[in-house]
Amino acid sequence: MPDLEKPVPAVCVDQEYYSFFKAVETADKTLEIVAKLGNGGDSTVITKTPKGYAIWVKEPNAEPHRP
Repeated sequence: MPDLEKPVPAVCVDQEYYSFFKAVETADKTLEIVAKLGNGGDSTVITKTPKGYAIWVKEPNAEPHRP
């Protein structure tokens, strides 16, 4: 993300970058958070983790980190 000095964890889906937002244990809570983010205009991606789910928020200005 151009406004941050250090890179942040991200995923790329369909050539769009999403930064890590939050880890959640249950599907119900994950969907609740994603609905609130969507109501605010944010696009999200959910990934399954060993302990639950990770929520990622679209970052339209993000670029890959190249050391």
